[in-house]
Amino acid sequence: MENHGAESGPLPGDVDPAPNVPPSLGPMRYLHSTVEALAIALFLAIVTVAVAQVVNRFFLGQSLSWSEEFQRYGHIWLVFMAVSIAYRRSAHIGVDVFQQMMPSPVGHALRIAIDIAWLVLGVFLILSVSKLLGISSRQISAGLGITMNKVYFGFVLGGAYMMICAVEQLILRVMGRMPK
Repeated sequence: MENHGAESGPLPGDVDPAPNVPPSLGPMRYLHSTVEALAIALFLAIVTVAVAQVVNRFFLGQSLSWSEEFQRYGHIWLVFMAVSIAYRRSAHIGVDVFQQMMPSPVGHALRIAIDIAWLVLGVFLILSVSKLLGISSRQISAGLGITMNKVYFGFVLGGAYMMICAVEQLILRVMGRMPK
């Protein structure tokens, strides 16, 4: 039975079944999958704690003394993972728009410059926070009772993952395996 008058192709609002998943270097895809899974788990933990806080406050009349700090510090870790995930997937609007506006050779050079800038940002993030880790190892958070260097370590992990992503992007770009 033929469907005359029906248009073929995607309809407005259709979602691409395979989101922008960039190429990766061999076993690096396992690292990327792990970081993305950790980001999802952390987000779910933050939401779960927020819901538990609301339920406790309104239905049980009690407050969780540690929930606000957990959410705040979890958000710090989440942001530093998500920034690198978005960079790797070319989901930062400024990066994407300027690259597509340029002619091919200029755009390629700009992409390499952007990858180097992300690498430098990761290095500076690690170097600047590493000084803070020693000082914060003597500070205790009031609500969670953990040392603050555990909180700030999220900056270091985020910076390290950012550097890994930038180096991988540079290698893939030089190899010609990145989409134009």
